[in-house]
Amino acid sequence: MSDYPPLTSIALKVLFRHFTQYQELLEDLKQVQLLVSSDDVENYRQVDRDLFILKNLTEKSELWVHGDRHHSVEGKDHGEDKTVKLLIGEDRNLAAAALQELSDRTPLIAYPLIRQILVRLKKLCYKKDRPDSMNQQLLKNMRVYEVVLEFLSIPYDKKNDAEMPKLITLSHEFLRSFCKGNKENQSRLHKFISIEKDAKEGTLKVETSRNAVFLELLQSLVCIHDKEVEASQDKVATEICTASDEVRALYVDNASFEQLEQMMKQAPPYLDNTHPLKYHIELVRLLALCTRGKNGSTELKCASEIPMDHIVRVVTSPSCLTE
Repeated sequence: MSDYPPLTSIALKVLFRHFTQYQELLEDLKQVQLLVSSDDVENYRQVDRDLFILKNLTEKSELWVHGDRHHSVEGKDHGEDKTVKLLIGEDRNLAAAALQELSDRTPLIAYPLIRQILVRLKKLCYKKDRPDSMNQQLLKNMRVYEVVLEFLSIPYDKKNDAEMPKLITLSHEFLRSFCKGNKENQSRLHKFISIEKDAKEGTLKVETSRNAVFLELLQSLVCIHDKEVEASQDKVATEICTASDEVRALYVDNASFEQLEQMMKQAPPYLDNTHPLKYHIELVRLLALCTRGKNGSTELKCASEIPMDHIVRVVTSPSCLTE
């Protein structure tokens, strides 16, 4: 064979091509998503429908973000029911036609529709309050995160549009859920992060705003995979006890308890991270996590912040949703 150079050359090309295809095959196999149950199939179909709608509404954002907002986004014309059913159906041609038919009423349906989609996508990332790696892989393979990132780039009127910031917050919550406990998904999103660009704005928010997302971060530090980190518990509990009253929104005195009851009565179905009640709930949850694992020192500190009689008063209040 060495005496015949053309044959040697062709043989080498075949070998190179074989190994190249082998690597390509391995890469393709990594992208295969096995749908082993009826729930997996239904999740796939639901995500496929949601992705189709979200893509279309993102591409045509100028029709609803800057549209007529004189009507409430919660309002719904019963005459639109049939068209909306076509929109969420499996037939892509009928769904596209439904979108076109609703184009003049898009501002009325887009905001609640996108909110429902984002909530569903976020819920898919968890199973019994734990990250669901199978569904996270499904969302990754269907490139849902790319569509959500594209949605986040939509320009809107920050002064007058009160609904869009809620959708932005939901989008960020989905992306966090998509990455939680999943290194591969984290690496997918890492390239979209620009620390230098966002450092100034992010630092300002950390220093000046009261947001429940910071408390959720502390929760993940004091208890990792249901395992308590005693050193972190001590540090966080100490910082909470020495913080100002503005940070410790616990409503333990009589005057502030009335304010807490009023917030519980008027609480919307969905609490975003800037809502005072959401902040209070996450702060109480953080204090509870600080006492896990029979940590005597943090139990004393947290008991001094939230007395038992206050806990009983909140739980027995008619406005408290114990579930």
